[in-house]
Amino acid sequence: FWQAFYPPNGWRCRCGVIALSASDVRARGLKVVNSGSAMGWELKLVSEKTGEMQNVATFNTGTTKVATDVGWSYAPGAAYRPDLARYQGTLQPLAQQELRG
Repeated sequence: FWQAFYPPNGWRCRCGVIALSASDVRARGLKVVNSGSAMGWELKLVSEKTGEMQNVATFNTGTTKVATDVGWSYAPGAAYRPDLARYQGTLQPLAQQELRG
């Protein structure tokens, strides 16, 4: 779920994420479930002028169906992961050092 729906999920999205421990989940009476078959993809129109279509992530609980805006079906923080195997010579260790901070 979070690979496609991690905020922001569209322009002007003000969604947020709060990490909960197992005890927080129990205290709030929540239930953690696998997104499994509730996750899906659907084509949405990007441009009426060109007819371009793009896949967007959808989540259907059976009573509610939500989708990201076009172009927002990914986790922004996880999107930038360079393939360090493509770096040659001394660039690979330098890139690894920079990414670690």
